[in-house]
Amino acid sequence: MTTDKRYADLMEKILMEGQPIKRRGMDSLEILGNSTTWNMQYPIISLKERRLNYQFMFAEALWILRGQKSLDEISPYCGRIQKFSDDGRYLSGAYGPPFIEQRRYVVDCLDADIMTRQAVMTFWRPSPRESKDIPCTLALQFIVTDMDGGPQLNLIASMRSSDAFLGIPYDVFSFSMIAYHVLLSLKMTRPIHLGWLSIMAGSQHIYKSDLALVSNVLSNRSESREYTPITSYYVHTPVSLENTLSTLRDNPKILWME
Repeated sequence: MTTDKRYADLMEKILMEGQPIKRRGMDSLEILGNSTTWNMQYPIISLKERRLNYQFMFAEALWILRGQKSLDEISPYCGRIQKFSDDGRYLSGAYGPPFIEQRRYVVDCLDADIMTRQAVMTFWRPSPRESKDIPCTLALQFIVTDMDGGPQLNLIASMRSSDAFLGIPYDVFSFSMIAYHVLLSLKMTRPIHLGWLSIMAGSQHIYKSDLALVSNVLSNRSESREYTPITSYYVHTPVSLENTLSTLRDNPKILWME
């Protein structure tokens, strides 16, 4: 199943099975305890009518991998992100700092035992204080399976809240790049490939204010674009992955095979 179809199917599932509910004063359709699986080799949703901000997509992933939290590095690619800052300078729930703090632990776990179940990093802080930017992601578990085509690194993302229309396209890409960065950091004795990303959401939802946009995307879902997978860019180290994301951020058009 293609990434675009997976995305469309997820939204259709919420439209059909989602329960109406109001949270934080906003009406939405919601499914509790939902799990969706994505192919990290193809982590980009390319439906034209979705009109994603690909420059921000690449910028956000790079921002995380470099451990950044300052608005100076990310707001040029998405100005509205500033409204989630408590002090106008930083995002308190930015994924970058905890990723950098825990990356070495995850890599060491996998290097010591490639089949470990202990390679986990957390983003939720116990008893968080009130903030405009409480992380949606609770934890990431990196786990290797031995498939017919060889071992593959999979990622399980546990989220307290996941917006299927607005957030999922960017989360799928960022989580996949986090997994790829970890994979490239391993002392591999044999090739390991990127595998599957499972996003397990406590609340998987679509806001009713976005339903017209969702309907438009679903009505035009055949308008997908082919793109070159990130794994085809001769990326062999974490630094070369960051450099590739920097290039795509500055010129996202080179991604498309048109």
